[in-house]
Amino acid sequence: MSRVRNLIDFNHRVMDMDGDSTDTISINEINVDTLSTSTAIGVPALTSQSSINLTAGTGVNDRVAVTQSSFQLGSFTTAQIALKTGTNGDLVYNRDLHKIQAYANGAWIDLNSNPGLTGITDNATGSVLTLDDALISSIVPVQLGNLTITGTLTVEGTTVTIDSVSAQTVDLGDGDQIRLGDGNDFTMAWDSTQAIVNALGTTKFQSNGTDQLVVSATGVTIDNTLSIAEIIENVDIDTSTNATLNFDFNTSAVKFLNTAQTANRTINFRGDVSNTLDSIMDVGKSITCAVLATQGATPYYLASYQIDGSAVTPVWAGGSAPSAGNASSVDIYSFTIIKTAASTFSVFASQTQYA
Repeated sequence: MSRVRNLIDFNHRVMDMDGDSTDTISINEINVDTLSTSTAIGVPALTSQSSINLTAGTGVNDRVAVTQSSFQLGSFTTAQIALKTGTNGDLVYNRDLHKIQAYANGAWIDLNSNPGLTGITDNATGSVLTLDDALISSIVPVQLGNLTITGTLTVEGTTVTIDSVSAQTVDLGDGDQIRLGDGNDFTMAWDSTQAIVNALGTTKFQSNGTDQLVVSATGVTIDNTLSIAEIIENVDIDTSTNATLNFDFNTSAVKFLNTAQTANRTINFRGDVSNTLDSIMDVGKSITCAVLATQGATPYYLASYQIDGSAVTPVWAGGSAPSAGNASSVDIYSFTIIKTAASTFSVFASQTQYA
């Protein structure tokens, strides 16, 4: 006992020194200057009815260190952990979720495998991942590198920035869509053969906040100079030979009467059967069209003129309106219509013989 007393200073002691490996020592306090290692068989255990505190020095390099082996945390179920009164810094192993959890800022959180990765909330099913602002702005670009998401990614915030020292590429597969607005208000996609841009309303292309190109259900408006290589127009080929001739600007700007005319005719300019010309034109706009009328041995001509069913009197090139057609020819009529006020138009016309 004298050797034991020289090594251990204790106020209360119960010792069983029978030579086997199951001796138990109950001590209130142990003061150790130097702790020697042991290779003896057995698993030493420190047991307390309350907390066990390991306190190292206060120097910048002082620490409680575990060397040459792993450090095993207590294993608990989710229900057991919920019953614990945690203190910030506590660590446990959740055997239901198979995760290490820490008590931080007054709550148990999952620890990510990436060191230093904080600000993550992952629900029990693993289907929702929430990253806080600090994580998004600093840790994610450094820690994650390539990020693969197999489910749905939801980003909520006022600004989403994609930036890098090199050029950025966003890759989408065939049929994948970029959607803006509610539902399918605006979509862009590639269907393996062509690009498709679709909008439920008007689409505007602007420069410095000013409309340059406006696409809507009623047409395309270009509010700037248009430079193009060529225009290919629709031609309405009409086999009619008499009665009122309706010219629908929503169909084409060229009408070819390819059968010899059999009577003088009235021409009525309109948008189409459901829309007036007045409804598709703004004040201060003009529209130009051509009518090609095939004539037989007995020629006929366009004798009267209407816009939306109301008579108009064109102003003619050369100063006089035609009074007949040209036999065995194609007479080409050109009309330029300018809207000067609501339901008010000026019409400029010409007739030219081609034979």
